[in-house]
Parts: sequence; C-alpha cells; structure tokens
Amino acid sequence: MTRTFLIAYDLSPTSDARAQIAEMLMAIGEAWARPLDTVWMLRTTLTAEAVEARLAPMLGSDEGLMVQEARGEAAFANTGLRWFRPRRQSALAALETAAVLAFRDNRQEAAIALDQAA
Repeated sequence: MTRTFLIAYDLSPTSDARAQIAEMLMAIGEAWARPLDTVWMLRTTLTAEAVEARLAPMLGSDEGLMVQEARGEAAFANTGLRWFRPRRQSALAALETAAVLAFRDNRQEAAIALDQAA
C-alpha cells in the first residue's frame, strides 16, 4: 500500500548529509515533493519506521528527523507541492529501445575520388 509521509529534518550547519538524504528519498519514493528547504513529502510503500531506518544513519547526534504519515488536506503559504517521479527507464534501456538509423559517411571517400579524377 502506498502511503504519503511528511518528512522534516534539522541538520547542523557543518553537516554534509543534505545531498545523501535527498538521494535516499528519491530512491525510496514513488513520488516526492519538497515544499520547504528541509521538508519533504514522500509517497512510498515503506512504513514510517522503514523510512526512518534508511535516513537515521545519515544524521549526526545533534541532528533531528521526523517521519509522519500525512492524511487529509494541507494549507500552504508562499509554497506548494509539485510532485516528481523517478525516471523509470534507464539510459541503457532507452538506447536499446530507441529507433536509430546509422548511415556511413562517404564524404571523405567522395572528396578523394574527386581529387583523383582532377
């Protein structure tokens, strides 16, 4: 069952976990939104405990994390939700399914032939 979670965290000013947290959320989510700097909405089949277990190891002892299932409506001021989804097709798969035609470039051979004929 897909659930929607509100995820908020506080990081220390020297923390380097911001990018790691973002990457993890995008990896485990079916869709995600980031309405505020350190607040995410995440749609996933994981439980709150499983999301917390994935994120907590990235935090220092002076940093905080909240994972709360979101239900119902929300009100926004000066922000909103724009949902994103992961790309389902890898670049390799896209190349394998793309219709690409390749033609031999004969321009150099034609130029040599013209030079020899002159």
